[in-house]
Amino acid sequence: MLPSLPIAYPKILAAAEPNDPDRYWIILEDLGRLTHQFTEKDFYKSVKLIPYWHRLPVHTVPDDFTGHKPMISEVIDIVQEDWKLTGNMLGMLGLAEQRIDMIGSFLLHSADGFAEQRVVSHGDFHTGNIAVWNDGISVMDWEAVHRNSIFWDLYTLIDMPHPRIRKLMVSSIRVGLLHAYIAERTKLGLSDVNSSFIRDYHVFACLYSIWMLLLVEDDLKKGLWGESELHSCRKEIYATIQDCLDYVGKDGGREM
Repeated sequence: MLPSLPIAYPKILAAAEPNDPDRYWIILEDLGRLTHQFTEKDFYKSVKLIPYWHRLPVHTVPDDFTGHKPMISEVIDIVQEDWKLTGNMLGMLGLAEQRIDMIGSFLLHSADGFAEQRVVSHGDFHTGNIAVWNDGISVMDWEAVHRNSIFWDLYTLIDMPHPRIRKLMVSSIRVGLLHAYIAERTKLGLSDVNSSFIRDYHVFACLYSIWMLLLVEDDLKKGLWGESELHSCRKEIYATIQDCLDYVGKDGGREM
């Protein structure tokens, strides 16, 4: 798959026969000094790469390949399973009751729509797997490639939180990145996404961020990671949820 993409990635120069996993070795191309410190410009460069693998036929990837995180349908089921507890948690964090009700509506009406449009997904397209070098972008760690929602790689790039990596995304950049993705799809001759694409992304990101918030709360109880890191991560996730609700709530999330 990778040789068919006009994307920089560390090429395999030599490797052992894969018959003995315990003794397997691999030599990768040296791309020189890499950095994972992202500027706004680097985010735009990265989001414009996604359509190149999204345009591949889904059968490029076997249907039994899976990613590291649950699909959005599973996330919705998890959040719905104990919605009262989740709603209480959101309320304790300061989310208004009207907004909690809005999320409840998302849960009831979103699952089928997200399942419709599947694409080839990198699977783990976050800043730790994207390197900046020589004013270019190199995409690494493709072992999680699988079929997923069209929104998944966008979410992992734009809004997926991490306890030790601060992203500090803001609404204007988020919307700009989504428009840049759509524009790049159009340049590649892909069929237009539906008119509610950006709104639907915000719903997807809101629901997935709630699931991530549940993970953070569980990690805090278990004492995993550092407490200050998890509190910073929780604050970041909460800001994402608020941004997404702001966008959807404004004129119903009407596309601009």
